[in-house]
Amino acid sequence: MPCLQSVTGASTTIFLAPTIGFPSRKPSPYLMSRPLAITNHSPPLTFAKIYFGGFLLGRINSSSGIPSFSPDGLRWIQSRTGETPSLFTFDTEGLQRPSHVPLIPSLSAGYGELSSWLELPDRKIVLEHLRVFSSSFWSQFPLVDPILFQQTINLAYESQPFPPSNEHISAKACVFIFLTIMAFMQEEAIDFIPQVDGDACAAKAQYLLPQVLLEVNTVTLQTVFMLAMYQAFAGQIPAAVVSHSIACRIAIMLGAHSEPTLRNQPGDDSDYARRTKIHLRDLFWLCYTFDKELALRTDHPPCIADEHCDLTLLDGYLEAQYADDEDGASPFRDPKTAIPSFPVDLRLSLIKSKTSRLLYSAEGRRKNDAKLLSDIRELDDELEQWRVSVPLKFRPTLSRCREPQLDHDRTPLKSTRIIMTHVDYHYIMVVIHLACGRCSAWPEVNRGGTEGVSSSLALCVEASRSTLIYLRAATHLLFGGAFCLILFHPIAAITTIFCNILLNPLDPAAKDDLELLKTGPELIRRMRVHQLPHEILHIKQVDNFVAELVRLGSCAIRNAQYERDSIMSG
Repeated sequence: MPCLQSVTGASTTIFLAPTIGFPSRKPSPYLMSRPLAITNHSPPLTFAKIYFGGFLLGRINSSSGIPSFSPDGLRWIQSRTGETPSLFTFDTEGLQRPSHVPLIPSLSAGYGELSSWLELPDRKIVLEHLRVFSSSFWSQFPLVDPILFQQTINLAYESQPFPPSNEHISAKACVFIFLTIMAFMQEEAIDFIPQVDGDACAAKAQYLLPQVLLEVNTVTLQTVFMLAMYQAFAGQIPAAVVSHSIACRIAIMLGAHSEPTLRNQPGDDSDYARRTKIHLRDLFWLCYTFDKELALRTDHPPCIADEHCDLTLLDGYLEAQYADDEDGASPFRDPKTAIPSFPVDLRLSLIKSKTSRLLYSAEGRRKNDAKLLSDIRELDDELEQWRVSVPLKFRPTLSRCREPQLDHDRTPLKSTRIIMTHVDYHYIMVVIHLACGRCSAWPEVNRGGTEGVSSSLALCVEASRSTLIYLRAATHLLFGGAFCLILFHPIAAITTIFCNILLNPLDPAAKDDLELLKTGPELIRRMRVHQLPHEILHIKQVDNFVAELVRLGSCAIRNAQYERDSIMSG
């Protein structure tokens, strides 16, 4: 993706509730499409700037990932194409995000109405979802410990006097948001599980959240992190950032950032204290991976400071990292002894964290060209060391010379993890090398000097090409629930390639790159989405965005060829 730096936006959007439902292909009755129209005097949100080739072009839209161009960015595009761009700008960005509010009982509703609205589904349904989660999803998303969560379920279904205790309310909220997560994962389950309304469950969990936050414990952490995960998958990045920051602080308050607990120790299921410590450590790593991803995407400071954490990987993690993928099976494994693989390779998250600190922190932005290029080389070396450590069968490459070898027999969730390992590698390569866009030496690049800067640009463009080519072959295998998070990657790659066409319109690869851009909309339409209104809107926006980039890229190539021919003939 393009180089990032914080910038103040032009409009503020307030998110009060989840926007989408996952279990069905039609919007839940618990949501009403009523755009929020809230005016206040709060400062606008800040998100990431786009630098390319020494030019500041604009910033990344917080929800769709589609760039919003600054006046200077639009002028640069017009100077390279001879055309007036029809692209999103700072002034129109706020119009692109539909918002919704949940249909919840009035605050004046009586206890009977609220109690009825907050009633949990049949206990057998929750237990069946927990069984499927334990066997199919825990290894990648250790959101709950199956043994400990049984206690939470028992408390949630326990008869309570009025008013109910905080512990009871927290347990109910945790069960509701767990069912929400399972609602959008159920299409990936091998076994049939009863459908639940994910929107309804999410709205109820959010309604209970103020009461949940009165206590800090493992159940609170689970609830808030799963809410952040739901909001991120729904494309509500600002809301997810807020929920995630709370989850990170709770994890640290509970000591999950330090003193890793050894697995594979003797003990029984009743050793709840040790089991809780192990589970908290798993939740910490989930918070950590999410934190470093959000820091790069939004250019916000991370919530978790590495220097205050014990980042020792789990014993046996490296050996078990791809074992699940090689075996092709995922029977139930007890979290007290088993080692989760997590959604992404934790070592990549460590590299993301270092990239954010060295290149995109306030200190990183003040570095001179020599230090900046030195840090880029250091990070590039670390990324290469990680790449060669990955088993050959799963090892990503920068080269586009061969089509990816994909296993069509894997579940979408497992396929997504393997695919995202490749995409993440390309993404980090781009983030590292596009930091050279801040170098003051760019005028020298245009005159053929400063080899380090120009080679960095070439690497990030090649990584962007590889992203589109790899995803083009793999989109039909992706987990549909992650549409909003995955969409970010092809859009970032498309933007980088477009900017390179404008910067180097006479490059021999420019026409091929233009053809590659044209495949973008079809690539995204082939992704496994739930076909809900916000996803359809995303696809339409991408169609329009890419069509305009292709038009402008064609103009840039044509204008450059005309100028070259005029000089040669004159």
